[in-house]
Amino acid sequence: MHDKNEKENKRLKKVLVITIIAIVLCVAIFIVLDKKNIKKHEEEQPKEYTSTLDMKEHAPLINMDNKENAKIENGEKINSSQTLQKDKTVSGLKITNITLHTEKGLSYFNATVENTAQENFEKTAIYLKFKKSDGSVLAKVGAIIPTIKAGGKGTINASTTQDIANANDFEIELAK
Repeated sequence: MHDKNEKENKRLKKVLVITIIAIVLCVAIFIVLDKKNIKKHEEEQPKEYTSTLDMKEHAPLINMDNKENAKIENGEKINSSQTLQKDKTVSGLKITNITLHTEKGLSYFNATVENTAQENFEKTAIYLKFKKSDGSVLAKVGAIIPTIKAGGKGTINASTTQDIANANDFEIELAK
């Protein structure tokens, strides 16, 4: 009887060893196949999607040759439209210190917002409609005006891959 238990234990050990070897082989095969699939997938992707933070690839979206309402300084395209830079008032908010420029393939809009109303202004989604010199819409970019206490100040910051640095003017449209 003792021999039977010993034989059974040996058989179970063999089965256990074979099972562990099979599991290790399956995992190894899975890893090898997965690496091949990842490499194949990367080779199939266009270069612009596999590059992570190389914004130079996106720079062609910004036309550095178009200098209407813009100047080029240190590789940046900076809006120079006096109309765009004029202070504006919308819904009791005074918009000042307006800047529009491009950097590393993106266009950036920044402005100071002062709440000149008697009550607090609640955070609101807006659209910035950038216009060409002929009045047509160049682009429409979403942004947020933060909550601003009566008499307080905040900022509007927006960015886009669109080349808006040549805009002549802009309007603020409250999102619905």
